[in-house]
Amino acid sequence: MALEAEHSLPPKDAIMKFTELCEGYKKKVLGIDHLNGSHEKMLVINMIEKYVSVVTGLARVKWMNEKDYRGVEALMVEASEFVETAIERINNPLNGREPLVNKLLQVIKINQAHSVYMQDGRHMEAIALYESIVAENVGLGGNGILACEPIILANLCVVYILSKQN
Repeated sequence: MALEAEHSLPPKDAIMKFTELCEGYKKKVLGIDHLNGSHEKMLVINMIEKYVSVVTGLARVKWMNEKDYRGVEALMVEASEFVETAIERINNPLNGREPLVNKLLQVIKINQAHSVYMQDGRHMEAIALYESIVAENVGLGGNGILACEPIILANLCVVYILSKQN
């Protein structure tokens, strides 16, 4: 449904459809009262995954059609806050987070970093976001800097150069 909205509707209508879908997933996640078993937790994680997919679709439409980088940044901040709130309900502090949830949060953070990168005069903020993403990736899996997506490293290098930190 989200893919249809992005490709078959005019941008304004796609934005409305994506926003409607985002709100629907939020209501579903927050409407689940009892998270007793792993089935309910997986249901919530599944809805969070769909929400992140829809919110990134919305961001893509705003990015590509409106060049609304501040709007994309605000959307990613809101998405991050929602996902953090949602996962607080399902995580056992002793067991840590589900790996999928960490990946979804990273997708949001990457999109936020890209949106800040595109805004003039915000290079230091972009550096901080990209550096934290690199640090997270380097700490995972033991592949070092190779664990990072090339675009993250490329954009980090560019903002270093633009801010004269090369």
